[in-house]
Amino acid sequence: MDLISPFPVQLEDQPHLPAAKVALTEELEHRGQVALAALLPVLGLLWATLGRAASEDHRITWLLSAALVAAILRALLLRRPQGSPATRHLRFTLGSTTIALLLAVTTWLGFPRLSAMEAGLLGMICAGLGSASLVSMAASPVTYLAYLVPIIGTLAVASHAHPVPDHPIVYQALVWLFLVSLTGLSLRVHFSLRNEILLRIRSRELALRDSLTKLHNRHFLNEFMGSEAPQALRAWRVEDGRRSSLVLLLLDLDHFKSVNDHHGHDAGDAVLCQFADLLRETARKPDLIVRWGGEEFLVVARDTVRVLPIALAERIRMKVETHPFLLPDGSTLRMTCSIGFALFPFLPQAPEAMAWEDAVGLADTALYLAKAEGRNRWTGLEAGPEPWEGPHATLNAVKANPREATDHGLVKLVLPES
Repeated sequence: MDLISPFPVQLEDQPHLPAAKVALTEELEHRGQVALAALLPVLGLLWATLGRAASEDHRITWLLSAALVAAILRALLLRRPQGSPATRHLRFTLGSTTIALLLAVTTWLGFPRLSAMEAGLLGMICAGLGSASLVSMAASPVTYLAYLVPIIGTLAVASHAHPVPDHPIVYQALVWLFLVSLTGLSLRVHFSLRNEILLRIRSRELALRDSLTKLHNRHFLNEFMGSEAPQALRAWRVEDGRRSSLVLLLLDLDHFKSVNDHHGHDAGDAVLCQFADLLRETARKPDLIVRWGGEEFLVVARDTVRVLPIALAERIRMKVETHPFLLPDGSTLRMTCSIGFALFPFLPQAPEAMAWEDAVGLADTALYLAKAEGRNRWTGLEAGPEPWEGPHATLNAVKANPREATDHGLVKLVLPES
């Protein structure tokens, strides 16, 4: 059983549970704020309704004031979102229980002997404050302390210590029926909410992953680089004589079309899946692997020292060349791949002059050169010694004729022989 989610989840949902806990905690905290916001007008209405009675009996003023203070304190608990979901949940539950107990003690001091009307009023206020806790964190058995303890202390105990004149057993039965019904309803609401969040996460995961290889797709890459690229620009600095960059490697299976033509699309799918597995085995855990489209894949190597990723490119090339790709009919096939890579930031003297999409374009240009040189090889592009005047125009010129750009010192080719 889990502090945040006491219900078991299906096996396929287990990887999504950490993200679901965060989303569930945020959603329940938001609902708690809404519940408290809705409770404050109720307290105001009670104050207006009981104003005359409060002027005659200061205990009612005391009770309403204590309820208002408890509601404010509970609202303050919801304004502290720091910490893990479990920590936030536990802090809120214990805080809510403490506040509710303080309210109950204050009420008992003001009401040493409760009438039926006073017990009902007290129970309604405590139930309202407790429901804010239950609705906002109806996630674990511990949560119900914040709800059950103050109500039991004010209603159930009141009916025993100071019997209600008319039908005390019926009164107690109604109190417990109210508690059991509300608890069951809250559990059902929580169960539905948790499943809705898991479904939303699964749907989002499907939208951001390639259905065949299970790798991330371009949509995910755009979201990922939306935060990673600015971070790379901020972190790009000289540290111990080394410069950190992102390395973008664009990979393409050589002569892949012939696999589909001669062996069928099922064989082509099997080759793509095995190629994706090889990339997972070769890349590091922090690196991102994306299916770029068709037989092309993109690897984003993170936290990389700004040296050319020759070792990684060669490792991938060798792994593909030596791997026997198993086809659905039981036969094996030998494949090779070509790789082009570039760095981001690309221009050391002007790191913000080019977007990460431009660096991918340069990796694609390097990939084209690798294929033109005979395939089963890698080629890299890095900035040359000559400055770029007008980065966008120069970028187009480099992509149109990389050999000429190399001759002019705008870029340098990194080849296996170098």
